[in-house]
Amino acid sequence: MLDPSVALRGVFMNGERAKAFLTSSDNPAGVWIAMNDQWSGWRLSEVKPNEVVLEANGERQTLPLTVLK
Repeated sequence: MLDPSVALRGVFMNGERAKAFLTSSDNPAGVWIAMNDQWSGWRLSEVKPNEVVLEANGERQTLPLTVLK
């Protein structure tokens, strides 16, 4: 199961290149991960303008874009 503190804070899309900016309690500063990269045991499998999909061990988790106020 994906850590509930994981949040999608940004998306980058340019042609075939796509990345997601994720934060978590373990990494509050955040990290950019590219399509098919592994992060905390999860693979970034889809990037859309407002959400991403992470996969691990046959499980899929969709994270909506969360904007800080």
